[in-house]
Amino acid sequence: MIDGFDFMFTRWPEISIWQLLWACMAGYTWFCTALTQGGSVILQQTPEHRCKTILDEREGFTFEEGLPFSPSQCEKYEESWVQTCSSNENLLHCFNRQFGNLTKIKCNSGYIYDDTIFDATFVTSFDLVCDRAYINTISTSIFMTGLFVSVSLFGPIMDRFGRRKGMLFGLLGLMVANMLISMSKSVVMFTIGRFLAGSFAMGAATCCFVYAVELPGARWRTWFGQAVNNCCSL
Repeated sequence: MIDGFDFMFTRWPEISIWQLLWACMAGYTWFCTALTQGGSVILQQTPEHRCKTILDEREGFTFEEGLPFSPSQCEKYEESWVQTCSSNENLLHCFNRQFGNLTKIKCNSGYIYDDTIFDATFVTSFDLVCDRAYINTISTSIFMTGLFVSVSLFGPIMDRFGRRKGMLFGLLGLMVANMLISMSKSVVMFTIGRFLAGSFAMGAATCCFVYAVELPGARWRTWFGQAVNNCCSL
């Protein structure tokens, strides 16, 4: 005698083209979740940087041109040496002439970033480098907390309202959270947006997995579960 959920498969096939199509459509949820999680690599990337100096006020002065005048990514030389250079003297020659007398100081006027790969990131927008680099780490940790919390919250939601409604709710919430991120004007606003995005994304993905393994009969559940999870790899 067949009890419980599997009794339904005595009335219809364990696998069919319709079940495959439903699973494929549900897999889109995992695709969105993967983009949300992988977004940290781009959104919170820390590019090469150096201190902003008085030289950067010159028109056309590039990131690379300023590197010889930067002892490290978080320090610069005091800038009084620039005033002693004659108008027609080569800057690097003038710098080398005074190098032994220069004092290192912390960046106090902002940073210049290498924009070869990224024009702007969360880090460059709020100067989360050097003494403020820990803020970026905390923001990532809060995002991961959102992933953890959502698994517990979305269990009762999908049991109460159904798997498909749970996925839809998660995707709609993810859309709103990403809009909040795109309009962020502060570190707090961005971090809240990332927390919500992680929560809704993983919650929708959890509903998707449960929905997928409930579609076919017992023999095919492992295959369906792995298939929708592989959408994350795509």
